[in-house]
Amino acid sequence: MRLKLIRKEKAAGWTIGQLYIDGVFVCNTMEDADRGLRQSDPVETLRRKKIHGLTAIPTGTYKVRLDVASPRFRNASWARPYGGIVPRLADVPAYDGVLIHPLNKAEESEGCIGPGIKSKTTPGMITDSQRYYRNIMRLWLWPAKQRGEDVWITIV
Repeated sequence: MRLKLIRKEKAAGWTIGQLYIDGVFVCNTMEDADRGLRQSDPVETLRRKKIHGLTAIPTGTYKVRLDVASPRFRNASWARPYGGIVPRLADVPAYDGVLIHPLNKAEESEGCIGPGIKSKTTPGMITDSQRYYRNIMRLWLWPAKQRGEDVWITIV
């Protein structure tokens, strides 16, 4: 399964994107500020440019793991149906614990990706994040896990 996140709107503190799964538009996304980092950049460069908790992960392609319960979110109502397992991006250079989880503003992220729909009234915000997260898990990611299918995300 292939996810593609296209970063569309960028401001000083946030990035809104579009998420596609196997070529189908699924929802918008919210991330921290895009500081132009690339997966191919040297780790030293990434660490120098990254502002902890305020920087979107580097563009690139990452495996999405669905095998670890999140200590932080395991008891959240949206994570409980999956035993607390939350999609985790593997091997993101200079980052740890990058998840896909519900959020509405970049301030609720520490490099993570939040699904939702772009707010029509508030710039830099997405809405209905829990609903979109549940749909992504129920319709795509969890069935892929049950089939033993690898899931990858490319961020551009």
